[in-house]
Amino acid sequence: MAERPGECQFSTPRPNRADAPVAARNGVGGDQTNGLGTIDRQDNEPDRGGTAVNQAAHDAVEKAWTLTVKVRALCPHASDSAVGMSSYESPDWYRQRKAVYFVKPDQPLKQNDVREINDMGTFVNRSFVVAMAAILEAFDIVPYKQNPDRSKAGGDHAQLTKWLRNRFAHGDWEFDAGNKDHVQTLDLQNRLFPSSAATGLGFAISIDTILEPLKDGVLEYIRACA
Repeated sequence: MAERPGECQFSTPRPNRADAPVAARNGVGGDQTNGLGTIDRQDNEPDRGGTAVNQAAHDAVEKAWTLTVKVRALCPHASDSAVGMSSYESPDWYRQRKAVYFVKPDQPLKQNDVREINDMGTFVNRSFVVAMAAILEAFDIVPYKQNPDRSKAGGDHAQLTKWLRNRFAHGDWEFDAGNKDHVQTLDLQNRLFPSSAATGLGFAISIDTILEPLKDGVLEYIRACA
């Protein structure tokens, strides 16, 4: 399920783009990289403590999130009003996270283009959930076929990540009220993120209201396991 209308939507090009970094105006934007696709740690970044394994898992989740935000900045949620647009910029939510792009398709957007952009966004959102669950397992934070310690800070977020991964990895993208595993997953999601319950959209995984706080909870769990 992609973002609901009104969330992280297209921005039309700004008349004065002086506030955008020079690199962003040339089609490249976002956090600093070393040219090899890796994110360089800043000298003033706080020490999170914990074991080297937990630190590596923490860094892997952060890098996956950074890349997810960058990709989604190129394919934000688009409503029907985007049809006919000849260019667009990353919405403010992405710009605030240093993912700033100016996109100019070869031709003005058609209805099918808008649909595909939203499908791309949904695919990226689901892929981030799958990647985050894989990181938890790869670093034995939550071993394969085991559940997290939900008494720890962020434990419910780690559990929801694994349950959502199980849904998406097996093609269960739409909520089925007759499936007890779906009901269990959605109940936890709605408890952690009440805004998702109000939409009635089932496994809604909007990047701003669901994925970002889900990621924050998983990072908290990784630190709690150190």
